[in-house]
Amino acid sequence: MTFFWKVSYRYFVLPILWGGFHILGLLNRKVHQGLQGRMGLEKRARDRRASLGDESLILFHCASMGEFEALHPIAKKFASKKIALGVIHFSPSAEAAAKKSDCFAFADYSPADTRRSVRRFLRALRPLALVITKHDVWPNLIWECQSVGIPVFLVNASFPLNSRRFWPIVRSFQRALTMSFRSILAVSPDDAQRARRITPQNVPIVVAGDSRYDRVTERIHRAAAEIPFPQESLVSRCVVVAGSTHATDEAIILPAMATVIRRHSHLLCLLVPHDPEPSVLKNIEASCAALGLDFLLLSQWRAGVPLGQVLCVDRVGILAALYGLGHLAYVGGGFDKGVHSVLEPMAYGLPVLTGPNIEVSHEARVAKTRGILQLAMDANQVEMWIEKLITDDNARDRIAEKARIFMKERLGAAERIVDYLEKELKLP
Repeated sequence: MTFFWKVSYRYFVLPILWGGFHILGLLNRKVHQGLQGRMGLEKRARDRRASLGDESLILFHCASMGEFEALHPIAKKFASKKIALGVIHFSPSAEAAAKKSDCFAFADYSPADTRRSVRRFLRALRPLALVITKHDVWPNLIWECQSVGIPVFLVNASFPLNSRRFWPIVRSFQRALTMSFRSILAVSPDDAQRARRITPQNVPIVVAGDSRYDRVTERIHRAAAEIPFPQESLVSRCVVVAGSTHATDEAIILPAMATVIRRHSHLLCLLVPHDPEPSVLKNIEASCAALGLDFLLLSQWRAGVPLGQVLCVDRVGILAALYGLGHLAYVGGGFDKGVHSVLEPMAYGLPVLTGPNIEVSHEARVAKTRGILQLAMDANQVEMWIEKLITDDNARDRIAEKARIFMKERLGAAERIVDYLEKELKLP
């Protein structure tokens, strides 16, 4: 069956997929950036191998910026080892953060997932192992690693209950991929149990936790330095941080904020769109105007200028720090494909609200059972939630304590992952 899936993917699925990327690249800036970034990748790989000499290299792979952040604490645990670390990423969103990181010898795009591109890339770089975080599994990359004897590990692995990976036909394809892993390191016992449904018995599945908890906790200690305006300007304000929002979230949160602000004028919404493109910002501004909300872009703020009622953040990379200014957090994506990360607000002890789609997030599902996270179905429920918690300090304090315990219980995954990799790779 594996042979069937290899042929199907390589000669039918991939040409359509790759052709679609090139067509989409004509219309989408990020896709175009990713295609351009892969040009010259093989030569850069040869140059990096030449600069490393005979030094062993562990190659990490992530999808985008969120997954890249989870690799930081893992890479830092390797700092004392005599081994080089490199990272490749699929999305342009990880490019700036990866290049600024001092944890890796290099950072670059992942190769196009054709046999020829992957084979040449691996031959040029000669990694000791490939470590993929969370879910960004590209078939030819996995299969070519197996063919040349490069062990592949999947870490921070999450297998949501409603994942398409468990659909009948897809499950067979997934099994053809997971059989090529050396090991899978799952984030929880439930995820490990679900992973076994699509993984052969000879592939070990280990519960190691999620290194994102280590990274988030690490970041909050230096987050204040990332905030681009003086915190004293918020002394008399109650702040709701609406992070990683989509249009579907903004259609819910903004009317709710408008209603509550009429009763509580000290309320401020820090709105952080998931994709702050000019067209997105223009739509948010128009919505605020229609609702009678004072709107200000962060890039337009100057000392002495009032923050207004909705401060819209039109830059990326500072959301984790901004949660530290909040009293409550609304996390976007729950009315779209799935909620974004709820770890950062919980690290600050914030009550969290989101839309109903949380199945993609293990931590969101567990936080809901702990009473840290609540679901809203419409603007009215958002309004009631904000009203209750900004007027009940004791309720906020109880949730904050639950959130701190939740985060503390889950620290240490990075160390467990590194210990496992060292043992499997027989590193000194």
